[in-house]
Amino acid sequence: MKKIIALGGSNSKNSINKTLAVYVAKQIENTETLTIDLNDFDIPLYGIDIETIDGIPSEAIRLSELFNQADGFVVSLAEHNGSYAAAFKSVFDWLSRINSQVWNNKPMLLMATSTGARGGIGVLQIAKERFPRMGANLIVDFSLPSFYDNFSGNDISNNELKKDLTDKIDNLIARIKDTLPIVRKNFYSPLMNGSYSIKDIIRATTPSDINYDDKDGISSGDAAQLAWFIYTDPKTSEKDKELQRKLLIEYCSKDTLVLYYLVKHLMDSYV
Repeated sequence: MKKIIALGGSNSKNSINKTLAVYVAKQIENTETLTIDLNDFDIPLYGIDIETIDGIPSEAIRLSELFNQADGFVVSLAEHNGSYAAAFKSVFDWLSRINSQVWNNKPMLLMATSTGARGGIGVLQIAKERFPRMGANLIVDFSLPSFYDNFSGNDISNNELKKDLTDKIDNLIARIKDTLPIVRKNFYSPLMNGSYSIKDIIRATTPSDINYDDKDGISSGDAAQLAWFIYTDPKTSEKDKELQRKLLIEYCSKDTLVLYYLVKHLMDSYV
């Protein structure tokens, strides 16, 4: 089942942005919602001196690992003086020190809300410019003005705003839909040995000389994730970073070529 992270960019215990993010995430059917509350992570205010002396906080690493598990993000940002809330900005800075592509190129619905008529539009504009540079696959964005006037009873009460948001949720769903059940229902070959890995599907659909079994290379998604952690670790030497970069490029090139062969097979056979 796909995992959606719902994140409110505030450390308020009664965060309206967290409420909005969770509300939206739960509209996405057949997914698991993982709610991130910044108060659940004991992460100090970011500072280069702290990082130099103590390294990356373990709680920041834990949060980054949760981000790595996500198939999509629903993020709603609080606006403080026209920008990010301090608590969110500090956590965001720590996460960027672990992985510069904080959002892992996963689909995102980006939002903001406030008690005022502007609906956090200032911070929303800042994030729309910054987040894609930090690995956000920004699908749609939404601003909910005057939260307490337009949200009540765990639902959006303004019909026009609700329709706008529903359409945008549908756009996000289209980008994170789990296609595995569709494939399981409609395709199987004994050559796959019970696996629906793309590596096994390609064996069953089209001849290919692509080899993932190179003992000196990356042979699986888990190994690729580990290589990425090593590459993005500030403590990794430049020599080791270059090695991991080379291995990741080789592995991703194989995956890309496999996808090409698979799409070509489908186009030749069924279109």
